[in-house]
Amino acid sequence: MQIILHTFLLYLFVFPAFAEPSAFKEIKMLSLKQAFGTTKDWHVTAYQPVGDDAETGDTSAKLCFWFEELKKQEHCTPITSTLPNGGMTYHYQTVKELVVIPTPHLVKFAAQFFGGGSGALDQISFWQYDKNTDSFSQVGLVTLTEQSEYKLFDQALVTANARWSEGEPHFSPHRFDIEVYKYRPNSGYAKAFVYLTAKKYPSLDNTDKIDVISHEMPEIKKRLKSK
Repeated sequence: MQIILHTFLLYLFVFPAFAEPSAFKEIKMLSLKQAFGTTKDWHVTAYQPVGDDAETGDTSAKLCFWFEELKKQEHCTPITSTLPNGGMTYHYQTVKELVVIPTPHLVKFAAQFFGGGSGALDQISFWQYDKNTDSFSQVGLVTLTEQSEYKLFDQALVTANARWSEGEPHFSPHRFDIEVYKYRPNSGYAKAFVYLTAKKYPSLDNTDKIDVISHEMPEIKKRLKSK
């Protein structure tokens, strides 16, 4: 009996593949052939996990580009991010948006991580079609907290992220890091400059929505002219 028990425990810890695979549900699918003039019948589908811990667990939503129905989940990107020091990995469980944006002409995908506390993370990625290879690749990626915002312009992407300084309550007014990315057709979004706002802006103790970028536009335009 003892040998049987030891063998069973060995299978549990050494052969995790016997665990049930993660289940997913399709949230949204887009046909890309007409929108981008692709050669193959390209589609993109966003999936998110289902189950008891789907909203706060360690299974990521995924984004899949495909042109064959039978292989629609073979080439997928799990939506994760890792702290700069190589520490905790965040699994973005919930699909928030999947759209084609007209200028620049890209696929935009957004997913959210929630760990059960007061904060959350949003990841927004941008995907570009390459006519030469008849394929899609990622050309931009930003991660935002619940105290952030972003805006898309014709050839630029701007983000504002709260800088939480010592002595400041979590959702009190903060100064914000402004990051500006310029878009180039051959390479996608590249960071142009970063600066810290001179003043503090209200956060979620005082407002329902972060509103920083609109007030910083004169400074952003001035810095863009020098680039």
